[in-house]
Amino acid sequence: MELFTDSSGSAFGGCASNAYYIKQKLYCGCNFSSTVGTVSSHVSRGSTRTRKGPTVFSTSDLKFESNKLLTASISPNTSDTYETAVRSFDQFRSSHGHAIVWPPSLNGICNFIAYLSVRGYAPSTVKSYIFGIAIKCKMLNITDNTQNFIIKKMLIGMERLDKRADSRLPITPQILDKLISLLPSVCLSQYETLLFSGLFSLAYFGFFRIGELVVNKSLAHYHTLSLDDFRFLENNVSINLKFSKTDQLGKGSLIIIPSINSHNLNTRLIVTLRLSGQQKSVWLVGSSIIKHAFVHARRSVDGVNLGLERIKTTIWWQGKSGMRICEIIPKVKHLLTFEEPPQVLVFHCGGNDIGQKVSCVLGHDILKVIDCLRVLLPQSKFV
Repeated sequence: MELFTDSSGSAFGGCASNAYYIKQKLYCGCNFSSTVGTVSSHVSRGSTRTRKGPTVFSTSDLKFESNKLLTASISPNTSDTYETAVRSFDQFRSSHGHAIVWPPSLNGICNFIAYLSVRGYAPSTVKSYIFGIAIKCKMLNITDNTQNFIIKKMLIGMERLDKRADSRLPITPQILDKLISLLPSVCLSQYETLLFSGLFSLAYFGFFRIGELVVNKSLAHYHTLSLDDFRFLENNVSINLKFSKTDQLGKGSLIIIPSINSHNLNTRLIVTLRLSGQQKSVWLVGSSIIKHAFVHARRSVDGVNLGLERIKTTIWWQGKSGMRICEIIPKVKHLLTFEEPPQVLVFHCGGNDIGQKVSCVLGHDILKVIDCLRVLLPQSKFV
């Protein structure tokens, strides 16, 4: 086994040109020759189809593929946990006089567990840290001292001595109703109120995890629920769950939630989804700040629409360096020759007029622009 490291020697640090190298920098195999023998065209039973492309591959190609397969075998959240475990273990060894070598000594692991216990870590957290160390040992194909009898007994002892009680209480129908009734007081709009109302109700009655309903990681919006995943029947709601913690391969499962008379789940979800199902457009018009924001958005994971496609919202960026306040109205009129009026117009302009006009005159010009926009876009909201 070999281990890619960054310049500091961290097994999980550094960066590489390919996304597969971001987390686990491990690859399988040893004693690779510069090339590998011919791969048979009969790759599976019953198949006589010849594979297109080369049949001889370089060592670097096979290392890359091995690394990709290893990386894909571990979910991003689990990978983050392992990385935190190894980093914490190395920090402990550095500050307490233990050599940072692999495999780690039995004494070092015992002291690490004792250190985490003294600092008040929960037994479940300590177990996950030790498992992270074990995974790295397995990846390196070295002795795994975390499986030692003493280590296992120390972890059992932590569980027996842990007297803390879980202070979290389950959500009851009464608490759910109270949460939903308070939403208008904290949400910024009726749409946001309905959105959270549907989200809370769906999570409660469907026993969904938060990661199955909302975007919480880069690229995670491909796994979350969308409008097409819902079917409303007379007596139930059926939901196509594309991905879950227990379905890491994304095979999908059908969740059916029956109607409950005392809680109008169907109505909440239907109203929310109908609102989200309407195609919405947002125009961003302004000076160089809008222009540079567009460049940044285009390079980001969520893209130019900032990930809002999931609620059927598109963004049209119209930034121009040096734009003055007098150019807003002509610009909007020009845009209206190509597109229907937007639901929301965000305009950022006037900074280039500062110093060129007296403040009171500039303020008057801004008000005139807003009045003209109200005539041009009577149904639009302005930001």
